[in-house]
Amino acid sequence: MSRLAVKIESLSKRYSLDRGLVQGQTFRDMISDALMQPLRRFREIQGRSKRQETLWALRNVSLDIDDGEVVGLIGANGSGKSTLLKILSRVTAPTEGAVHFRGRVASLLEVGTGFHPELSGRENIFVNGAVLGMSKSDIRKRFDEIVEFSGVERFLDTPIKRYSTGMTVRLAFAVAAHLDSDILLVDEVLAVGDAEFQRRCMNRLRAVGQEGRTIVFVSHDMNAVRSLCSKAVCLEKGRIEKYGDVQEVMTQYFSLRGKGQARWKANGGASDDGGILRSVWVEDARGDAVDTIAHDECAHVSIRFRSPPGNGDFAIVVRVIDAQSNVIFSSWDRDSMPIRETVTKQEYEEMCKLPSNLLVPGRYSVTVQVREFCHDHARVLEEVSLEMNITGKGYGIEKNRLGIIAPLIQWSISSRH
Repeated sequence: MSRLAVKIESLSKRYSLDRGLVQGQTFRDMISDALMQPLRRFREIQGRSKRQETLWALRNVSLDIDDGEVVGLIGANGSGKSTLLKILSRVTAPTEGAVHFRGRVASLLEVGTGFHPELSGRENIFVNGAVLGMSKSDIRKRFDEIVEFSGVERFLDTPIKRYSTGMTVRLAFAVAAHLDSDILLVDEVLAVGDAEFQRRCMNRLRAVGQEGRTIVFVSHDMNAVRSLCSKAVCLEKGRIEKYGDVQEVMTQYFSLRGKGQARWKANGGASDDGGILRSVWVEDARGDAVDTIAHDECAHVSIRFRSPPGNGDFAIVVRVIDAQSNVIFSSWDRDSMPIRETVTKQEYEEMCKLPSNLLVPGRYSVTVQVREFCHDHARVLEEVSLEMNITGKGYGIEKNRLGIIAPLIQWSISSRH
């Protein structure tokens, strides 16, 4: 019988919006609130205080995670994923409820969390390891592995402030992944780094899971969640929408985001919470929004989006995924637009043309991602998915040819004497 590694009981987190921005209840905030409480009470008595507006980032969340489970935490921006991980990491305290752990916890929430910019990479390994609860002897045992994995050996005695973002996160991940913790919390950091480093991170996390350690993994990259996790949790507006089998949870997530409809539109229109993707739909050759198309017809994936704030260096990615979660192919708008002009308009619309005579009949997910680039890394900012059905109409004399794609291949024949 498996034992619980993490037990979350009726967890809720409330943020105050009365000062124009959402604030967490850090230690400094607690002191400030305590000092301001008499003045607030006086204003309430005098009737001069405005009604305080609050936001429940999490509401009555209960969850049991067993030893050795790798759990993916998915949901739209603002669903409460990072807030939950911050509470699990003890960065912030819950408003209500409790969390119980069995074993030591290591977390990697943000790039370089716990690193001191004036200290060298070597010194920060020991400092960060100590913060994670490891002894100096434990860190020395793993030191060479950490340095080799991070790939920053040449700059080990250079202050962290001179590292690029990618170098910093490689070192931070190497420390968290190699130290001897029972539970590892990872928040979106695998989106940082080049493709080779991301592959190494995934392999390392698989190895950590195979060692019997527990992992809670937050990501917008559904393929990473599919390949890494044994279970998944879908959060929606601070509540658990579904918990269990990865594919079933993803189906629920995509249904909340509009999967299965011919057209997905952001709730609330252009004045909502500032989402990047505004609408995504599949068109046929006549320009009609469809969710079913014939094998011998081309399809167009249309994406209406707003540019990410403060950064013109981003890409739109389209992936086509079959019913068995295999990525059939992906395409980046940078293939046709390698250099993006400075963003000046509020909204844009792009179209990706999917060729005819390519996909075999069946059901597919068309997933659209917005990826932001910064220095030497990229991360998924937002993702949405639609379903598209390919029918056998016009498919030819064989509807059961083998393979995951069915392109029309040119043949030739000539007589030989």
